[in-house]
Amino acid sequence: RNVPGRKTDVKDSEWIADLVRHGLIAKSFVPPRPLRDLRDLLRYRRKLVERQAAERNRLLKLLETANIKLASVASDVFASQTSSAASNALAIALSSNQRPSRMTPHPR
Repeated sequence: RNVPGRKTDVKDSEWIADLVRHGLIAKSFVPPRPLRDLRDLLRYRRKLVERQAAERNRLLKLLETANIKLASVASDVFASQTSSAASNALAIALSSNQRPSRMTPHPR
């Protein structure tokens, strides 16, 4: 099959066409349009969830570099109650230029 001067994609397409003519290649499954749309949505949702997790990790790392370790105070830093409490504590700490007593410095 190695013909000099011919590109491999041309040879491959001829080989596949020959296999199709002889009925040696089974038809592939193409899902119906609603199923394809659902799969696209699920892939997009998974990508968004992964991005959200990456941003949360990035924020925690940024806070830890500023010696603010919220993970030692709350088990789920991004829960709605924890987030509002953490936001309030950070606002108070930043406005008074002090570290809240429950937050411990990050060891270096």
